[in-house]
Amino acid sequence: MKISYLREFIVLAKCLNFTKASDQLFIAQPTLSKHIALMEEELGFRLLTRTKHTVNLTVSGHTFLEASQKIIATYDEMLSDISRLSTGQIGEIRLGMLYYGIDEFIMPAVASLANKIPNLKLSLASYQPKALMEDLWSDKLDVVEYFNIDQPGYDQLEFFDIGWQYFSVALPKNHHLAGRSEIKLSELDGENFIFQEQCPSLGNYIKQILTRKNVKIGKVILTEHVDTVSLTICATHAVSIVTRHTKAMHSTNISFVDIIDPNVRIMMAFAYKKNTLNPCITPFLDVVKNCFPTINYAPV
Repeated sequence: MKISYLREFIVLAKCLNFTKASDQLFIAQPTLSKHIALMEEELGFRLLTRTKHTVNLTVSGHTFLEASQKIIATYDEMLSDISRLSTGQIGEIRLGMLYYGIDEFIMPAVASLANKIPNLKLSLASYQPKALMEDLWSDKLDVVEYFNIDQPGYDQLEFFDIGWQYFSVALPKNHHLAGRSEIKLSELDGENFIFQEQCPSLGNYIKQILTRKNVKIGKVILTEHVDTVSLTICATHAVSIVTRHTKAMHSTNISFVDIIDPNVRIMMAFAYKKNTLNPCITPFLDVVKNCFPTINYAPV
């Protein structure tokens, strides 16, 4: 039975007049009469009693009217939900973020999204960089907070820039620079540097900055990831350049000093696969772009 026939029957049942119902439905009266007759034939019972001057619902017609109204309400709600799903107004985004990277970029997006698209669920999880990208590639995540830097295979990703992240240096408590609030990168010339094995792209980016700034690396020391940096610093008395949000780990064994060179920074972005099928990403990014100030794309 056609949904349009149910709608026609509901209108007719309300006004109990074929002429008025036909006018409201913008169809010819004989067409409406034919549709009602087809419905009665399919159902096997009469919906209406009709005389020369009156139209009334049968007992079965009253029951069928209530059922039809519920069917139409459910159908219209389904269409609305499908429309909102297809435009990303309802659904879910699985968002992966770097450890200690929640406050500056994630929280503003979460708060704004909850206000503007309340039916879009945001599922958050913290990661080390290697596992973060692995879960993006395997479709366990839809969007990730990551560094917008060139790396093999990244041409399959879209990067939506959200802001610059500046660097600090993590160093031993007894280092001669540990009591400072800020330093220039040149003051680290000749130091032994620690880099994270699980994020070689970030390490290479930092090495490029050091080269451009004519800062020599004494010795390269590798540690597994950001959570082992402090242990490696204590064991080797080397230093490590880290993004400033890393200071959130509050280690009692090391000190953090901000690097004040204005262009010693890295662009943070929300990355997602170009072939993603999740329609929620577009409205999510529409909200995100209003959360952050205009980005100055000055070269490093």
